[in-house]
Amino acid sequence: MYHRILDPQSTQLHNLNLILKQIKTKGPLSRADIARNLSCSKSMVTSNISELIQYGLVREIGKGNPSMGRKSTLLEFNPRSHFVVGADTRPEHFNIVLSDLDGSILTSQSFKPKKFDPSTFIPALSRAILRVIERSGVERSTILAIGLMVSGVVNPLSGTVQYSALLGWDKPVELAQEVQRSTGLPVYLENDVNALALAEYWLSHGQAVPSLAYLYVNKGVGGAYIDQGTISQGADFAFAEFGKLIISGDSGPARLEAYISLDALTRRFKPPLPQGGMKEFNRYLSTHPEEAERIFSFLISSLSQVLTTIVAILNPHLCILGGGIDFQEEFISKLTERSRRLLPPLPVRTLRITSAKLKGNREVLGAVAVALSNTRFKFIVQG
Repeated sequence: MYHRILDPQSTQLHNLNLILKQIKTKGPLSRADIARNLSCSKSMVTSNISELIQYGLVREIGKGNPSMGRKSTLLEFNPRSHFVVGADTRPEHFNIVLSDLDGSILTSQSFKPKKFDPSTFIPALSRAILRVIERSGVERSTILAIGLMVSGVVNPLSGTVQYSALLGWDKPVELAQEVQRSTGLPVYLENDVNALALAEYWLSHGQAVPSLAYLYVNKGVGGAYIDQGTISQGADFAFAEFGKLIISGDSGPARLEAYISLDALTRRFKPPLPQGGMKEFNRYLSTHPEEAERIFSFLISSLSQVLTTIVAILNPHLCILGGGIDFQEEFISKLTERSRRLLPPLPVRTLRITSAKLKGNREVLGAVAVALSNTRFKFIVQG
């Protein structure tokens, strides 16, 4: 039966992450250094270090040379003690990678399926994953799990794609179970925007913000909300579908996705895009400054309405714009200013907006983040 791995106590996970973060960012460190930095007992540090060494996440590398007293054993993070496979199965991406525990990609492969029918697609995906593992040369026993990210409605508890318009799946597909059966490794599945938001939390912002809202603008408009390193799912796994929020449109209330998706922008502004993709759209914006100004003004007007709602209701510490549009700093500044004017003056709300840092082929690390967050090492992602 497909199931999730049970986790240790949250307090223990928190302590492990605090200590590991010290070693990753400030190491090599001794046990005494860590205890001093965290203002905690050396015995607590020692017991947690023993567990991290047992996992292989931390290793001893020699002796320090303090000005006085005996030399201390130094510790460093070992990101290549274990590995994770991630697969981005969105139609425009289809990338598979093998990553270490620091999000560094060792091996990657573009995967181009000929058919999306599940009976053909799933075996082809499984074979491609196994090829990436073989090419990497790492010991199979060091691979923790496989993560899959899919555009559509996903049930991560059962590993089922309920519906995916882009893949042409209008009936539930037990994707994770089938790939797990073919590869012999634990497989975890998540909606693509949820996965991207989790990766941003893990890799781009150093877990420095307790919560973030992620707004994805591409052919569709999606969203995700990360709270304390955990994806907020909702009753039907459709939490934070920001594209469904209502804005003031040309002739009355309208859904955001009907205004700012790539398809909607293309219909409205009619840029000459032979292939109709995001790369061509960004190229057009960079070479037609006057038209770009019109489009960005329109986006600011639409996005500010939704961001105001998100901030007023969810009050995230950070809002991230992703999906591929090249949002420059000037755009972010104007969007922030417009959104601030729409918010009530009191109570004062945190309003921080930035663009996604993970782009292009590195977006597949969203799938890696999903897989890692479902293992016993989830504290590396979630903090």
